[in-house]
Amino acid sequence: VEQRDIGVPELQQHSAPESCWISIKDVVYDMTDFAEEHPAGPQSIHDLCGKDGTEAFEAVHNAGILDDFEDERRGRFVSTPAATASSGDAATEDDTMAPSSPSEATITREELALHNDEDDLWTVFHGGVYDLSEWHEDHPGGPQYLRNVAGMDGTSTFDEIHSRRKLKLIKDFKVGEFEMPIGREAT
Repeated sequence: VEQRDIGVPELQQHSAPESCWISIKDVVYDMTDFAEEHPAGPQSIHDLCGKDGTEAFEAVHNAGILDDFEDERRGRFVSTPAATASSGDAATEDDTMAPSSPSEATITREELALHNDEDDLWTVFHGGVYDLSEWHEDHPGGPQYLRNVAGMDGTSTFDEIHSRRKLKLIKDFKVGEFEMPIGREAT
């Protein structure tokens, strides 16, 4: 389907909750109806109405989630050269994660499985083991997502919604490395 070009002036005309268009990765989406369904609440969507929300989106989500919003696409975002001149120092996903300390504990699958309820909630994301017992109630998308991966590897669930950069927000909860990180298992 041919997409029309949408510039900054037109995008800014849709800067209210009643008509909320957001540019993400050079595509304009009408997020008016979705805002109320957003797992973290409508405010994070409403804050971006009429703006380029790429940076905010990438800090939380992976690009694949945009496949669910084909019907909300309104066109290609075309900004002025001055508006696009600031993205040269963006960090890659790998740049945002500190290397593991050689002294970190190695957590076995059996040990991980013991921490499988909301009072003792450990999970694995990208090979790191996190104790989210005290934090899961504060998860912006709701505690149920973390409860669903308690005591197991939650990487695929994490990747459905988040970009890997989001792990830096829970780095203080890391208790060790999983014995067999994702991608290293025998096939």
